[in-house]
Amino acid sequence: LDAIANSEPELYVCSFRHEADRVTFLFAEQRTGNVVFTFSGTREEVVRPFWRALRRLETEFAPDQWRRPFPSREMDALTSAVSR
Repeated sequence: LDAIANSEPELYVCSFRHEADRVTFLFAEQRTGNVVFTFSGTREEVVRPFWRALRRLETEFAPDQWRRPFPSREMDALTSAVSR
């Protein structure tokens, strides 16, 4: 799973890679491919901190500061998956 993070003027690619019982998160510069940050652990060790941050963002979400509504349906699906 890859996503683009915009930190103008730089763009970064956030990637999650699943290998056996480990998940690796990579944060790299899109232009050069240089890895800025990486973390590897169990699914729970890697995914749960992202889920917590998204839940916090959801409660502090200010629609007038964003171009789009908060993706509540997707967050509910992620919450269900994390719960399992």
